[in-house]
Amino acid sequence: MMKIWLVVALFAFGMNAEAQQQTESQRQAKQIFDKVYGEIFHGTGVSLSYSINIIGIYKTTGSIWYKGEKSKFVEKKSTVWCDGKTYVRAFHSKKLVEIYDADSPDRDMYSTKFTFDPKNYIFDMKTEGNHVVVSMDAKPGVDGIKLAKAVLNKKTLVPKVLKIKLLWFWTSVTISNYKKGTVSDDLFVFPKDNYKDWKIVDKRENK
Repeated sequence: MMKIWLVVALFAFGMNAEAQQQTESQRQAKQIFDKVYGEIFHGTGVSLSYSINIIGIYKTTGSIWYKGEKSKFVEKKSTVWCDGKTYVRAFHSKKLVEIYDADSPDRDMYSTKFTFDPKNYIFDMKTEGNHVVVSMDAKPGVDGIKLAKAVLNKKTLVPKVLKIKLLWFWTSVTISNYKKGTVSDDLFVFPKDNYKDWKIVDKRENK
């Protein structure tokens, strides 16, 4: 469900007419955002642990690996593999596997609500002690996420907390064990031989 992370496609930072009207803190915020997002989605891979709380309605903890459009999530109730084309979720207690197209809005009831396109947001930042807080405020008329705040270590820029406002409520994602490094593509491939005795439901449009 965590494409909320962190859930973002980015623009190059340029000194065009619009950028010249930005404040220094807004320019720095965008640069920091670009750097961290680039590490997660355009680098050789990252891994991290997370804890999510959606106003007490939905709580979960787990681990995640990212590399470009590929991802893997491991939680208590399920494991997800996404190789960029196919999204597979295995429900542990049910012994059930569901297969979706990677871009299907039906694959997850929570993550697909957290849509984010950075061109629709105004970036800013402030320093709080040993942390930098980067805020992303939606422009008028933007649906989905209205406001997001990322708390990062001021020295390393390692993300610590992501807070997301959707409609009137806040979601908090606590991040730990953030590691950068080469992640093998094999990690994102569903190991079907390990699930031969499970029920498999294929919900892809073009099977």
